[in-house]
Amino acid sequence: MGFNRRKMEADRKAKADTEAAARRATDAQVLEDAERLIAAWNERQARHMPMLFAPTIGAALASRHWFLWVHCPVRSSCRPNAPFAQLVRLSPASIADEMRIEHTRRVLGG
Repeated sequence: MGFNRRKMEADRKAKADTEAAARRATDAQVLEDAERLIAAWNERQARHMPMLFAPTIGAALASRHWFLWVHCPVRSSCRPNAPFAQLVRLSPASIADEMRIEHTRRVLGG
């Protein structure tokens, strides 16, 4: 292995390390922005305000909001023309997890 080859490999590694550091620095900002966007959207949904924007799937995944909570506006049979389900909010926990936490809170009195 010659001098030039070692130098080229060292240069490549240094460049890759620099790019990785830059990505790590921007990942924190992207995560913070995604979380802020999801929180603002959930708040607008809770207040039944007009939707001026919608978070992307990438923003939901980046902020670890894996679950979509939906609500069916019809409580009885809706055949043959079912209405669209309404999106209530994006959440990092499922409805079952939220119910389990609430039940534990009530039982333990916390």
